[in-house]
Amino acid sequence: MPHRARSVFVLFLIMLVMAARPSGGPAAPAALKVRRGDLVRFLTFSGEIRAKRSVTLLSPDIRDLWSYTISYLAPDGSYVRPGDLVVQFDASELEVKRLDTEKKREEARIAIAQKEADIESRRQDLLLNLAQAEKNFKVAALNATIDPSLLSRSDAEKYQLEQSKTKLELDKA
Repeated sequence: MPHRARSVFVLFLIMLVMAARPSGGPAAPAALKVRRGDLVRFLTFSGEIRAKRSVTLLSPDIRDLWSYTISYLAPDGSYVRPGDLVVQFDASELEVKRLDTEKKREEARIAIAQKEADIESRRQDLLLNLAQAEKNFKVAALNATIDPSLLSRSDAEKYQLEQSKTKLELDKA
């Protein structure tokens, strides 16, 4: 815009403003009474306040436990010292799991003891069978050492057969 046109435009605006003012001369300022006191204003803010010194607390990581119930929580904004109780979780579900695990452990211990007793019983049975087979073999061996001329032929063959039979039983045991 040329300089002359701008000057005309500004002059026109000033005249328009002067014409819009009420007539009757300059307006007198309103009289105010000034006093000393506190300036009270109510301000509303929204947002989040963060502590200057804070610590993040996490729930314990426990296998097969996904939900936690807080049984105690220190009041908001309270000052806590080291060792003070800040948060406590409900331990009833953990106690049930602990008792269940102890029950399973005790059942397993009993099953192991039963198996050990069964194994020991079987071992004792085998030892008894071995001792019985050794005794039978020794008796048969003694009978087989008797001079065949002192026995009937059938008894001598019977003793020889018995010795062979008890030898097989001893090897089997």
